[in-house]
Amino acid sequence: MVASPRALGMIRADYSDAMRKAGEVGKDLVKLPVYEIEKQLLLSGAAK
Repeated sequence: MVASPRALGMIRADYSDAMRKAGEVGKDLVKLPVYEIEKQLLLSGAAK
């Protein structure tokens, strides 16, 4: 799950078990170009 920290806090209680295992990235990436989003995901370990 990629979302701003505030949004993650609001939806975390509704995660399924699979989502809890998958992980999350607490960053607002909306205004970044695609190549920068890919870089952030790779650095966080979320892009598997």
